[in-house]
Amino acid sequence: MAEQAKLKLSSTPVTGVFKPKRGTTLGAEEHHLGFDRALQMALDGIRRPRGRYQVQVVYTAVVDVTNPGSVIEYHATVI
Repeated sequence: MAEQAKLKLSSTPVTGVFKPKRGTTLGAEEHHLGFDRALQMALDGIRRPRGRYQVQVVYTAVVDVTNPGSVIEYHATVI
């Protein structure tokens, strides 16, 4: 039973968010940098016991649709 409780606790999704500084945007060739930072923030927030886990990583973004549009927040969720 204790093992099941540990599995429930360890499967809580954690989302990291990276917002570029106000007035700056990352270019098309730099979007991976925003997602890299968001993923690292999510990994830093995981509260799991030591060990190896297979996880799902979901990348999303908040975009400002203009001409041209830009990404204003990069999100990475570890499930």
